[in-house]
Amino acid sequence: MIDVQKTLDTRTELIYALNEAAELEQGFMIQYLFAAMTMKKRLDERITGKQQELIRQWESQILSVAREEMAHLGMVCNLLSAIGGAPHFERPNFPQKAADYYPFDFILSPFSQETLYRFIRFELPKDEQLPDPPVPSSKSKLFELFAFAPDPIEYDYLSELYNQIRHGFNHIKEDELFIGPRSGQDYEYWSKRVQILNVKNRENANTVIDLIIDNGEGAPEKRDGSHYNTFLKMYKELRLEMQIQPDFDPSRPVVLNPRTRIHHRDTHLDGTFIKNESSRKVAELFNLCYETSLLMLSQLYSLGGESLSERGILRKSSRHLMTMAIRPIAEILTDMPISDKETDGNAGPPFELYGKLQLSTQEPNRWIILDELLDSIILGTKELSDSNQRFAFISENISLIQNNINETLSSEERL
Repeated sequence: MIDVQKTLDTRTELIYALNEAAELEQGFMIQYLFAAMTMKKRLDERITGKQQELIRQWESQILSVAREEMAHLGMVCNLLSAIGGAPHFERPNFPQKAADYYPFDFILSPFSQETLYRFIRFELPKDEQLPDPPVPSSKSKLFELFAFAPDPIEYDYLSELYNQIRHGFNHIKEDELFIGPRSGQDYEYWSKRVQILNVKNRENANTVIDLIIDNGEGAPEKRDGSHYNTFLKMYKELRLEMQIQPDFDPSRPVVLNPRTRIHHRDTHLDGTFIKNESSRKVAELFNLCYETSLLMLSQLYSLGGESLSERGILRKSSRHLMTMAIRPIAEILTDMPISDKETDGNAGPPFELYGKLQLSTQEPNRWIILDELLDSIILGTKELSDSNQRFAFISENISLIQNNINETLSSEERL
């Protein structure tokens, strides 16, 4: 981890800090997605109609925050590109103890009071106090492993990291710092609140950094709509509902940190191995979809000769892959057993990376590898279609994504 307490006064130090910011934004996004995907859906899951609607609202709010975190990741990649750095989509596997990587514990945990408390801590403004912590439920194992508020390491709040990054952008000579071509950056609206901006100078960089901080913490005089305020409001609503009905549980019995491999070299902490073979096969397919989406984003933010239309189809395909494959497969997983013993709980999306994320330096090879990955996903979904009809629809969706990419490439060849 970079020592962000020191002044960032070189390009290399600034790139290291932005790499860390990219890992944090992706890590937050994944933890938010995991929690949203563990929520109950059906009335036969021991919830009332009122609670079902409340859960739907919470899920929608968390997914909205996750989309904005994805946009933040894009903004960080633009900041990297502006100063000659490369997009950064690497990160360690889950779980991670705060002392090992970040000032936050990174854990895949189901939606609960304890999980929301962690999310509030992620987005906590420096001048705000944490709410009263929840009393861990008897079934929760989360805080047997991880404390409520981790000890500070080199920065204790996300805004501190970004303000150190701001310092670097404002103190390194502007005419020497901004060497990256603007064509390597993304520019689009990701939500009503978030637009990814090009970064071509110091003023743009400050605007982007302000936007990321305001989305997360909100301004001191206005927290409404911020990620912090969203999670705080949700936390209070869940506590109130549990006071009315103490046995209310909004999430499926998904285990902590599910994984398809017993060990990962980049984390010394144990996850929960998916022993059930059928569930593990679905989880491996999920990981393949997730890695493919990261490669799409890496190609989108890397200059390899792709045309504007080719970059456009990469942007669109990465989004479609999330909604048409990653999300539905995750929902299927949270309803599948972790083992052959029913009381062990349910599986969940592992978000595992089996190795280093590799993007070919040759543009033609990038498309060939992407096409092969999509072929593998289609084959995997077809093999699983007998076990769950949703996989047949997912297979059709992936084929549509693949065809759209191939049509774009064919059209470019005719020009």
